[in-house]
Amino acid sequence: MNTLCPALAFGGRGTAALPGSPASSAAPTDPADRFTPAATPMPGEQPARVCAPLTSNVNQWLAAVLRPINKVFLNVFFRPEIVGRENIPASGPVLLAPTHQSMFDAQVVASLSDRDMHFMAAAEQMKGLRGWILRNCGAFPVDRRNPCPEVVAHSKDVLRNGDALVLFPEGGIHTDGKVHPLKPGAGAIATGAPADSVIPIAIHYQPRPWLGSRLKVLVGKPIPTASYIVEGKSGATRLTSDLATALAAQKASLVETVIAGAPGLPPCEKPAPSP
Repeated sequence: MNTLCPALAFGGRGTAALPGSPASSAAPTDPADRFTPAATPMPGEQPARVCAPLTSNVNQWLAAVLRPINKVFLNVFFRPEIVGRENIPASGPVLLAPTHQSMFDAQVVASLSDRDMHFMAAAEQMKGLRGWILRNCGAFPVDRRNPCPEVVAHSKDVLRNGDALVLFPEGGIHTDGKVHPLKPGAGAIATGAPADSVIPIAIHYQPRPWLGSRLKVLVGKPIPTASYIVEGKSGATRLTSDLATALAAQKASLVETVIAGAPGLPPCEKPAPSP
């Protein structure tokens, strides 16, 4: 079943990207219960954080209920045009790396495949009913302000279990429609677990990332990780660079397609170039 964590995101920003470095990580649902200082710090040092091991699960019954709701929502409000669904493998460890322009992006990614997906969600969203749904749809919490290493460990565990991991490599939502510099976490996790491949996914909204806009998605060809893994840390860096190149090319292709005009739709204005 498709993981539909974002069904909760109808009213808020429920996803989180990996913080900037591979050593960054997630915060638990209840920080008071789930982490404590590891030791008394030396003067001038920050206390180390010890977080409980993270888990993420997909409730198949809940996913079966939310999947058609998500598709109806996207079709009504965005009329998505999607190319390349077949590039997402039906099984095996894979890291999905989408661009991040809107709080609806996780819902879009969840609709691309019928396989279960695991993803990071902002710790502040993992409370109450919203948090219950997110936890049962494959989400695990990330405290972006005060992360701990367990999020990286769990991300690798997801891949080692042969599952799909969704990670927004830009590190946050950017509404200007451009691909921003990627954080190093995607390459480090993909080569460290490892994943079989990384799937670049470009998402584009026109004229703006909100309800009623046009939505185009281009799922790129898988980037196999084998040649990067043998290079160690330099391979992880190179993979992140190649992923950035792929995402930028796919995004540019989507923008040009939207400008030309989809069948039955007038062309859009081309975004102004960066200064």
